[in-house]
Parts: sequence; structure tokens; C-alpha cells
Amino acid sequence: MENRIRDIRKRQKITQKEIAEKVKVTRQYVSLLEKSEIEPSLRVAQGIAESLGCCLYYVFDIDGTGRYECSYCKV
Repeated sequence: MENRIRDIRKRQKITQKEIAEKVKVTRQYVSLLEKSEIEPSLRVAQGIAESLGCCLYYVFDIDGTGRYECSYCKV
């Protein structure tokens, strides 16, 4: 599953460690997610989206088009 975690995180100047602490996972886990090497549980996905100020659909490109826009997302 493709995601926009790294792009959003960099724009907001948030570190992997900061996201990991908010979501209660390791920094290494966030790194693997950013590279799409693993898929998160729903709890982790929601936590990451919330920590980035975005919705799941935008962060994880759930519709698969790469064009999803959301008025909730702060990016």
C-alpha cells in the first residue's frame, strides 16, 4: 500500500521518532511504513494520520488514485 507519510512528515518538519512516540511504535517501524515495506494495523494507521493532521484516505491513498483531497487534511 502506497502512502504519503514521509512527504507529509517532511513538510510539517516532524521526525519519525515524534510520530513513533505519539503512536506508541518504534522509529524503525515508522521507517518501514514510509518505505511501504509493511502495512500498519488500523490502530497504527489511524494514529499516524491523526499525528499528521490528516485522514486515513489521504495518508494511505486508499482509493489508489493518488489524487484524493480532503478538507480535514492540514497539508
